[in-house]
Amino acid sequence: MTSFHPSKNCLVCILFNTVLFILFLVSASCGESDLCGNARLDEGEYCDTGVASGEWLCPRTSDCDDEDPCTEDQLLGEGCQARCEYASITVAQNDDGCCPAGMNRELDNDCPVECNCDTSDQCEPGCLCDLDCSTSGTWTSKASMPTSRLGLAAAEVNGTLYAIGGSTRDENVFSTVEAYDPFSNNWTTKAPMSTERSRIPSF
Repeated sequence: MTSFHPSKNCLVCILFNTVLFILFLVSASCGESDLCGNARLDEGEYCDTGVASGEWLCPRTSDCDDEDPCTEDQLLGEGCQARCEYASITVAQNDDGCCPAGMNRELDNDCPVECNCDTSDQCEPGCLCDLDCSTSGTWTSKASMPTSRLGLAAAEVNGTLYAIGGSTRDENVFSTVEAYDPFSNNWTTKAPMSTERSRIPSF
């Protein structure tokens, strides 16, 4: 007559169920990994490596450049988890092409010069006013242009004044381009024009 041992039978059941559960997890894991590269965007994927073009195409580092100087562009993840993320620049840093929100020319030289005259007729540092607020109705001398010439063109871009071309009285024509920063009261020489020009219109 066969004896019955409940504890042994229960142990066999537990071991059997554990093996089945492990096999289920392994098969599920393999199934999910097989989805990457099937040219479809499945749940949990940002892109698919099997896609050759279009919105599901997995990005490369160069694809994450949004041409916005005020964001830090990053490629995160790999394979079907690859995606671009962009973080806004909030810290002032000169010459990076970005003027973060809340910054001004005094904190970051990438910010434009702004003129805000208050009721006490005082100009903010580096501002360009139609009339100098601190000396209303008078002229003041600033740094001299490095190259003396006539017939030049002048233009203002983001608070910087550009002196372009020109000539001497004996018609010696220049290709010179010089820029004046009213905030620092300094002139800098820029790359010259490819052709000497004088008496050219500006706007």
